[in-house]
Amino acid sequence: MFKTLLKSLTKCDILLRDINWLHGIKIVQRTSNSAVKIDEYLKPSARFWDQLEINCDAGCCGLEAFSFKQKDIKCVASRLGEAEVLSQLTELRDQISKHTANTIYSHRLNYWDKKQGFIALLGQIIENFPNGGTPD
Repeated sequence: MFKTLLKSLTKCDILLRDINWLHGIKIVQRTSNSAVKIDEYLKPSARFWDQLEINCDAGCCGLEAFSFKQKDIKCVASRLGEAEVLSQLTELRDQISKHTANTIYSHRLNYWDKKQGFIALLGQIIENFPNGGTPD
């Protein structure tokens, strides 16, 4: 099964939860005048992103520089305070969702894509928190 999964992956897929993948994170053409820069929104959660950047440097590899494995997300969140990180990521997701533009970009993450892809990634990260990111 794992070999079949690996064969179906593309360069645009991101590893989540050790063997689960978020498919179809693809770079869109960088010509959109309506793209929203999200770097300001990332600032409250900067330490979270910094500590997940373990595979490479985002300036080189974009999102592939970050480890989105469940164990790494839980470790970093535990170190930084799960409630605080969860609040920051939820707020980030909400801020991005409010924009009418379909394309977002971040110099920090070296990322330019449709906002729905990043919102899906944030959703997957949030699910790694206790109770799937929902309060008791």
